[in-house]
Amino acid sequence: MAVADLVDLENIYAMTFVNMMAANYAQDIDQVSSIEVATVDSGPDIPILNGYGALVAAWGGDIPVSLNTKVERIDYSKNGVSVETTRGTLRARTVLSTVSNGILASGEIEFAPALPDWKVEAVLGLPTGTLNKVCLHFDEDVFGADGRGFHVNCNEDAGAGGFEASVMGQNTAIVFIGGRHSIWLEKQGQQASLDFAVNQVAEVFGNDIRQHVTRSIATAWATDPWTRGSYSCALPGQGSQRAELARPVDDRLFFAGEATTVGDHGCCHGAFSSGIRAAQDISQTLSR
Repeated sequence: MAVADLVDLENIYAMTFVNMMAANYAQDIDQVSSIEVATVDSGPDIPILNGYGALVAAWGGDIPVSLNTKVERIDYSKNGVSVETTRGTLRARTVLSTVSNGILASGEIEFAPALPDWKVEAVLGLPTGTLNKVCLHFDEDVFGADGRGFHVNCNEDAGAGGFEASVMGQNTAIVFIGGRHSIWLEKQGQQASLDFAVNQVAEVFGNDIRQHVTRSIATAWATDPWTRGSYSCALPGQGSQRAELARPVDDRLFFAGEATTVGDHGCCHGAFSSGIRAAQDISQTLSR
């Protein structure tokens, strides 16, 4: 069932719940399977100085990576596979796809032969939603001694409202915006996202904070050409598709990424564990 079918939308806190769910699952609750909520393994969130990306870059710093090398076609019609990129063609016995479902659904990568129907259904049943974040920096501590932490706006007129203040003691706030509202704001441009974010913080800490904003940055995942969204979320009735997405095609096409995991979906560590699982599957296939 959709999460929306299980919620009392007349409740005084319904709008707050709807907004926070969109910020967690990158989709609105009418687009979220209830099994996504039931299976998610929610552990603690630990912020990292300079961002999670810095951790990933440091961890994988000794791994050779070809940047700006777009895959255009994968041919698995014969023995082995060939991967045509903007920098030439690679040939191998198998290929592991870790691109987002946003890219797979867009058709930007041509498969020859075309992916089987069951695989396409898995991709479409786990669309890549949008969760954007806007980070605000202030020239002084506008939060006060008791202001650090996560804040949620319950004012329905304010729209979606959830943000972290003073993470690690810094003069910053990170505003979370998910679902259709996030996509709409993104299409309006960065200034619209900035204005919304400042309004959210001002709702809690007062209008005086506006004059202390010195700089900001906003993500734009929906229009990011390398992902076409943030991370996957199962549509109602499609909760079983994660296992199907992980299933290889003809023992030559293998798939990994957060969308192929249950419990750790939407998470970087889910993507990591799925890569280990896929590597083991490939090793067993090649040994046969």
